[in-house]
Amino acid sequence: MARLCLPLCDWPAPDREAWNAAHRRRGLLDDDGLAANWAAETSSIIAEGYGRFLSFLIEIGDLDPSETPAMRVTRLRVEN
Repeated sequence: MARLCLPLCDWPAPDREAWNAAHRRRGLLDDDGLAANWAAETSSIIAEGYGRFLSFLIEIGDLDPSETPAMRVTRLRVEN
């Protein structure tokens, strides 16, 4: 049976790296990641949704682990 939501620990490396960078808090003179101030519940909801997207790509045989998230999230894929 196909997994409905790929857990963060199983995401391809580029996706995990982007997620971690977005959530990273930086120093006083550096900008935080874009998601650094998200509530835990918000992060959980977004991670679950993206994990479902990755599971969908696995199910249809279209997940290339070497792609970056920006390469992977295309209009065609999202509209399907």
